Amino acid sequence: MQTPPLLYVDRRQEETRDFGQEQLEKTQLQRALSSRIVIEQAKGVLAERWSVTPDAAYEALRTYARARRVRISDCARHIIDQTLDTDEIPHA
Repeated sequence: MQTPPLLYVDRRQEETRDFGQEQLEKTQLQRALSSRIVIEQAKGVLAERWSVTPDAAYEALRTYARARRVRISDCARHIIDQTLDTDEIPHA
C-alpha cells in the first residue's frame, strides 16, 4: 500500500482543524446569542416591574450579579424562570 503524499495529509489535517475551529466558533456564537436573549428578556421584566428604563434595569441586574460573583446571564435566567425574587435586587 502506498502512503499518501505528505502534502495531501497536511491539507487534510488543516481542513479538519479548520472545521473543528468553525464548529467551536459557531457554538460560542450560539451561546452568546442565547445568553443575550435571556438578558434582554430579564431587562424587560425588570423595567416593566420597576417602571424604569431598560438601561436602569440592566445596571441593577449587572450590579446584583457582580456583587454575588455570578454571570449576568445566570441571574437573568433565574428572573425569567421566576426562581429569583426581583425584590432582592436593589434598584432606584
